[in-house]
Amino acid sequence: MKTDVNGCSTCPAGEEQWEEYYSPALRKNLVQYEYRTPDGELFSCVARNVEAARERRDAWLRQQLAEERSFGLCHRETKWQKLAKIHLKPLDKI
Repeated sequence: MKTDVNGCSTCPAGEEQWEEYYSPALRKNLVQYEYRTPDGELFSCVARNVEAARERRDAWLRQQLAEERSFGLCHRETKWQKLAKIHLKPLDKI
């Protein structure tokens, strides 16, 4: 992205940023999307639009939450459960 410094993302913790660009190889417009969790973990993808990128982010958050559940880490609210409350549909549907 144009906001990267020396190839490293500058996306602030707890925020998202994206940049639209044209891919001559694919002959279409795409979006490079980045989301950094409040703890600093970075999610990045390329999608056809921002909505599709957010769907991928939500799937990634669900996967992180499922991994925590499989390790039995849910005796207290974890960082992924907190993020799920912010970004995802109700947790009982996961």
